[in-house]
Amino acid sequence: RFRKHLRQSADGTGGGVGGSSGSASRLKAYEERAKHEEAQNAEKMQRSDPRTVLYGDIIQLRHLRTKRFLRIRAKSHASLQQTSRRVDIHTGSSSSWIRVNPFFGHKA
Repeated sequence: RFRKHLRQSADGTGGGVGGSSGSASRLKAYEERAKHEEAQNAEKMQRSDPRTVLYGDIIQLRHLRTKRFLRIRAKSHASLQQTSRRVDIHTGSSSSWIRVNPFFGHKA
């Protein structure tokens, strides 16, 4: 969202009121926030150590080459198997969080 807003603000199509100096300062603030968020995300990825994934864990699967996340499309089904959900690669959102559940329920 930051990137889209940055582009709109830079083009002057952001729809905001005020002069260009106000939009320039907002643009700078958005750029700083985006850089800070990217640095936090990179630091979190470095800190996270590889561990065993357990049932009930929430994970995100990241494509190595494109750096995008695997997303499950809840409203559409897969083209080859109608009982499965469509999966694609996306920049990341709440639909890219996947909870690992067993296919069959087992009693402990």
